[in-house]
This record gives sequence, C-alpha cells and structure tokens, in this order.
Amino acid sequence: MIEVTDFETWAALMLAGGAALTAHAVLLAEGDAGFQPVCGTWVELSGEPEWGEMVILFAGAGLRWDAVAFFPAERVLDNPVALRRMQALEADLDREPRLLGAAEVFWPDGKRVSPDRLG
Repeated sequence: MIEVTDFETWAALMLAGGAALTAHAVLLAEGDAGFQPVCGTWVELSGEPEWGEMVILFAGAGLRWDAVAFFPAERVLDNPVALRRMQALEADLDREPRLLGAAEVFWPDGKRVSPDRLG
C-alpha cells in the first residue's frame, strides 16, 4: 500500500473544485536562524499531483534543500505574471522570512513542517 503524503492530501484539497492552479514553490535551507530561501519557481498543479514528481522537479535545481514552501495562487497564471509574482515573493521573503507562515511547507519526504518551526 502506497502512503499518501501530507503534500498530496493538501494538493487534493486545493484542487477539489477540479480547476488547476499555479503555486510558487520556494526551496528552503534550514540553519541556525531558521529557514532561508534557496531558490524559487512556479508549478502548475492539476489532477492528482504526486510528491515524487515534485522531488524530481526540485532535483533539477541542483541545490541542496531541506524543505519547500508552496504559495498557491487562486488560478493558473501565465508565465509573465507568474514570473513577476515569483520575483516579488523572493524579495518579500528576503526582507521578512516570517512570511513562510503563510505558506504550506513540506519536508523532503512530503510531510508537513509544523508551523511552530517557521517562526
């Protein structure tokens, strides 16, 4: 029996209405001062996203990451809009890391990071 990850449960709830959406994903490194953004991208979530697919996507960054934060939009965004929002989100996170509290954050195994770990 395949275990459903917290990510897959969250994604199913987000997509329950059947519509796809764009989510900004920020890879995070954990250090003494908490989580710090490493890099970000955006993904279109639709159907039944699998955690394994996300891990493969993030491996393409070629960077070590300890967690990933998802900031979902309400709909699918075209690439120029998604890029502008990604750039703004990265700048905002650099200034105010506590914004991670507004995200859904998952460990590399797909389990949810406890909100108290996010500052």
